[in-house]
Amino acid sequence: MLKLKGTVLMLVLMIIQIVLNVFILMTMPEIGWIFLFDTVLIICTYIGFNKGVRGWAIFAVIYGAISTMIAFSQGTFLNIGVLVLVAGIVALASKE
Repeated sequence: MLKLKGTVLMLVLMIIQIVLNVFILMTMPEIGWIFLFDTVLIICTYIGFNKGVRGWAIFAVIYGAISTMIAFSQGTFLNIGVLVLVAGIVALASKE
């Protein structure tokens, strides 16, 4: 099975997102349910990268760009969307 480049980065991002979501669900449950949607998107993106589907790399670029723009507009500079964007670009730039 051919994995896209950036799959390991997506795995790390998925683990970080799950840990963050569990922490937020335990401390602020009403906000945690909103972040659960982002966690599901990250998990789906990792599965797509792991299967080698380049369409998920395009999704990662778009999702990462939108997430980064929203975070920067709110004044939040620590955002996982930047790394999702990087993983998507790496996957699209690879020739394999």
